[in-house]
Parts: sequence; C-alpha cells; structure tokens
Amino acid sequence: MKGLPPSLKEKKRYIAVRIVAEREIAKDELYDELKGKILTLYGEFGYADFRIIQFKNNEGIISVKLPDLEKTKNAITLISDVNGTKVVPVILGVSGTIRSCRRKYLGGD
Repeated sequence: MKGLPPSLKEKKRYIAVRIVAEREIAKDELYDELKGKILTLYGEFGYADFRIIQFKNNEGIISVKLPDLEKTKNAITLISDVNGTKVVPVILGVSGTIRSCRRKYLGGD
C-alpha cells in the first residue's frame, strides 16, 4: 500500500521549548500537563494533536500540525506548574524541520 504524496500530507512545525524550573521536569510530566491545558482551553473538539520529539535538561522539541500551532503555543505559555513545581515555559522558536530547530534554538547539530 502506497502512502500519501507529499502534497496531501499535513505540514508540521517544530516548537523549541525551554522550561525554567527548580528541578528536572520529565517528558511524561510535561506531556500530561500540556495535554490537560489544551483540553481545558479548547475541549475535546478543538484538541491539538502534538508530540514531544525530545526533552532533556528541561529543553525539548514539540511536533505539531500546522493548523494546531497557535493552540499549542497558547497552551504552552499558560503552564504554570508541573506536579506541584512552579515552572516558566519559554518558547525559543518555531521551525519547519527538526534539524533546523535543533541548530537554531537548542545549539545542537
């Protein structure tokens, strides 16, 4: 079975995020908190489909479909605590590829 041609696939964007916190935040904790914020803000009908590609040392990349980009960015900025730990999320930037997102915002290769 053939896949969809590139012209029919939904475009993705990659959000580089840094979480300022007193302790190390786990990838699963961030996922659960972000999922809860999106459901609270937009409900199940407006749920934004996202995925955390990588997350370590409180920095990471979140993959999101282009139509859901603004919803996800809004939800990220409204996160104030993760499992009782006060946090300040910082969106470093948005990119079209994982490679350029790492290079521009996370200082990686």
